[in-house]
Amino acid sequence: MSQNCNRVAMLSEAQYDAKAAAAKTATSVILEAMSECFKAAEIMNSGRLIGRAAVYLQTAINKIDVAEAALRSNQEILSTAPDRPEARLWLRELDFAKLYDQGVQDGKIPANEIQWSNLVEINRAEGYLGVVDGIRSCLDRLRSASRVLIAGENDAPESNAKDRQLVLTRLLTELSNVAAFTQMVAYLNRLEPMDPEWSDVINWNAGVRA
Repeated sequence: MSQNCNRVAMLSEAQYDAKAAAAKTATSVILEAMSECFKAAEIMNSGRLIGRAAVYLQTAINKIDVAEAALRSNQEILSTAPDRPEARLWLRELDFAKLYDQGVQDGKIPANEIQWSNLVEINRAEGYLGVVDGIRSCLDRLRSASRVLIAGENDAPESNAKDRQLVLTRLLTELSNVAAFTQMVAYLNRLEPMDPEWSDVINWNAGVRA
C-alpha cells in the first residue's frame, strides 16, 4: 500500500519517498512482466514459433525478480516504521463486503471473490506488510508457471499438445490472479485513511465504536 501507509505506519518524508519509488518500480515492472507472459501465451496458443515463447517467459522471470527486489525494499521500509494502533484497527475492521460490491460495480476491481477473500484474510491477519507478501506470493506462482513452460519447451518442444495446454492454462490463471490481486491492493490503497464510510470505528481518540 502506498498513499495511506504514511499515515498508517507514520513514515518520515524520506521513508515515504523511498517507499513510493520502490512501489512505482514494482508496479511498472510487474506490468512489463505480465505483458511478456501474455506475448508468450499468444504464441503458444497459436502453435507457431513455440521456441520464441521461452524467450518472452525468461524475460518475464527476470522482470519478476526485479519487482520482488523492489517489494522487499518496500517491506523493509514499512517494517522499521511505528504504526498507529487505531489505524491498524481501521484497516482490519473495514467493511470489505461493501468495498468489494462497490468496487466491482464501479469497475475498479475485477469480480474475483477468491482473490478478494485472500486479500481480506491477509489484511486482517497481517496488515499492510502481509499484503506485500501476498503480492510476492502471486508473483512467485507466476514465475513458477513460467519456468515449467520453459522447461517443457526446452526438454520436449514437440510435447503433447494437451499437456502444453494444461500448463498454459496454469500460466493464464496465475496472470489473472496477479492482475486481480494487484488491482485490489491498489483499490484499497486509494481509500482515505480513517474514512468512517468504510469502517464501523467512529471515535479514534476515545476508542469508541458503533
